Amino acid sequence: AGLVKVIGEIIEKFKSNKIFLNIIGYIVIALLLFLPSLAFNKNYNSPNNRKNNYIPYDYAYNILNSCEKGGIIFTNGDNDTFPLWFIQEVEGVRKDVRVVNLSLLNTDWYILQLKNRMGVPIDSENEEIKWIKLKEGGREITRPKKPFYDKLLKRYRYLVPYFDQKKGKLVPLQDQMIQIILLSNQWKYPIYFSATVQPEFWVGLDSHLVEEALAYRIVPEKGERMMNQKRSDELLWDVYQYRGLNDLEIYKDETTVGLLYIYPEKFIELADYYFKNDQKEKGFEELKKATDVHPYYYRSYIVLSHYYKVYEEEEKAKEVLKQGVENIKKAVTRHPYIVTYYQFLGILYQQSGDYKNAETTLEKAFEMEPTDVFSFRPLIGLYLLTNQKEKAVALLEKWLSNHPRDQMAENLLGQLKSRR
Repeated sequence: AGLVKVIGEIIEKFKSNKIFLNIIGYIVIALLLFLPSLAFNKNYNSPNNRKNNYIPYDYAYNILNSCEKGGIIFTNGDNDTFPLWFIQEVEGVRKDVRVVNLSLLNTDWYILQLKNRMGVPIDSENEEIKWIKLKEGGREITRPKKPFYDKLLKRYRYLVPYFDQKKGKLVPLQDQMIQIILLSNQWKYPIYFSATVQPEFWVGLDSHLVEEALAYRIVPEKGERMMNQKRSDELLWDVYQYRGLNDLEIYKDETTVGLLYIYPEKFIELADYYFKNDQKEKGFEELKKATDVHPYYYRSYIVLSHYYKVYEEEEKAKEVLKQGVENIKKAVTRHPYIVTYYQFLGILYQQSGDYKNAETTLEKAFEMEPTDVFSFRPLIGLYLLTNQKEKAVALLEKWLSNHPRDQMAENLLGQLKSRR
């Protein structure tokens, strides 16, 4: 209280002093100007800075340009939908492509928007789509006013989720709408699934899909694991953009790092095609391109090393793995908070025969993310490979404490304990 009184007296004494008040004013103004610059400098130089980060843009650009003119592409989640909408509406890129999000395809308002505003072929009438509240059998329900004729089931029914007795599961609206769009289209426009859509959402069309890099085109022909090699090659080499993938200074969070493997995997698939068709040089070109486009992905080096061994070039096989280790070590050093890089590096160490560093790195990955199966599997595999049963048992017990329903882990633990 005494200190406050003294300070108050000092302020009162200088209130009439204009020079003092001017100095205080200048100090306040300087602070007001300086403090925002501190925040700006901190954010501008933080790891989260998005300067020169074209990865989401290029991802959207590449998916859209996988489609031919007037195409329709089914997408699944946020990452393969919202960037596409952004560059279409804001940048005007490939506005001819109709992006159909499967999650939203479970809502009547979105289906009506696709039909009436986006020109997606849907033969159903608006009253067969729009859900309204009705009273039926003394209770209130929600469904379309009119039934539609289901060409597959060959009967009239309402456009609502239904239970498929043969498959023993509920058929959601999105699955039904894929079929309705295909039947309404009658092959007028090319229709695709984005490569990010999981096979479980292909509604049984697996044998009617042709891979074209980041898109799977739906075709009337039937086949197994079909690929349009020429179109895929053209897209990967001449159309797609890969800005920032090989630059460790560009910010990438854990999710982004996990998504970007799709690019080198497409080159790997093409390489396998060429090797199987006796086009060795072209196969090696694809794999080398994969390591150039994305130097921080482990499988490109492993597959390239494998094919060098196949063609009895042992030294090159070793050199490739060494190069992979060095590149991913740089990624770990630059971004030590990204667990995926530790996983990649640990696997490459193991492939190189460096079990000591593999163990240290994979243990670090598991420590960082003990619930991630990609931290667990390589490490348990390494313990078994190096005959470290006690560590394997301890790891399995820790894993099962978080994943009690993992039957494979449970069985493996039982086998190891019985051998003690």
